[in-house]
Amino acid sequence: MDCCYRVDVTIPDALLAVEIDGWANHGKSLRGFRQDHERTRALLLAGWRVVPFIHREALQDTERCVEIVLRLMERQDGQ
Repeated sequence: MDCCYRVDVTIPDALLAVEIDGWANHGKSLRGFRQDHERTRALLLAGWRVVPFIHREALQDTERCVEIVLRLMERQDGQ
């Protein structure tokens, strides 16, 4: 990547980036919306897999979110 980005959670060994998005932080402006998508594309181009969760989902169904992340970590090829 040519630039540095802040990601909510990274698991470098699995090249996995977890993003927890809420409307309050990510839906307020077109600029923020565009920047989020630019960051996601940059991560994907750098070989990272990005798994998004919404804020409420992460709070109310944490176990399911963790299960998804663990399953993705087990997958070596991302398929």
